[in-house]
This record gives sequence, structure tokens and C-alpha cells, in this order.
Amino acid sequence: MLRPLYIRIVIAVILFSFIGYLYYSTNYAMYNLPHGDFIQEIKSPEGDLSIKIYIYSPALSANAIRGELVFNSADEKPKNIYWCLYENDAEVKWIDNRTVSINEKVIDVFKEKFDWRNE
Repeated sequence: MLRPLYIRIVIAVILFSFIGYLYYSTNYAMYNLPHGDFIQEIKSPEGDLSIKIYIYSPALSANAIRGELVFNSADEKPKNIYWCLYENDAEVKWIDNRTVSINEKVIDVFKEKFDWRNE
């Protein structure tokens, strides 16, 4: 009698974990954003970092801008630090070697990210 209950609990935990993962990856994760078309690359003042800007233009919804941090001198993978819907262009200014302003949103590239879905 105890065994069928145990199996149901295990199946429920697996099912809820899978649903939670799908919800997180579609609403919060920045690792699976659309790539988009390359617009520009802006190097940091010291030249060891770059921000690559891409525009994603789907046919039936609004444009979005994606900013990707690239480590020029290291073997680290690029990481997405900026994702904003309803934008067609990006104004990027490096404030110092670790802080960048993208469309007037200031981001510490080692600690922060901007994602319109979390605002």
C-alpha cells in the first residue's frame, strides 16, 4: 500500500520540477535568448572587454535589443547582460572598465544584468 503512494510522490516531484524549470527558462533565464542580427561592438576603455549589440526583429512582435559581454583576453564564454523589448537601437557608453550604460541603464558587467521581464 505504501509503494503506490511513494511512486505518486516521486512522479509529482519530477513533474513539478520540470514545470518549474520550463517556467524559469522561459521567464527569467538569459542563456536561451534569441541571437538576433549583429549591430555593433564597443570595446571597454582598457580593451579587455567588449559589448556586442544585436537586434532581434521577429515578424509578428516588437523588436528587442540584446547586449552580450565578450571577454577579449580570456577564454570565458560570452554572457548576456542586456535584454530589452520595444527598442530598435542601442546607445552604449563605457563609464569605466567594469561599468557600462546601455540606453541609459547602468550595468556593472561583473555583477548585474538588465532584463525587461524582471522590471
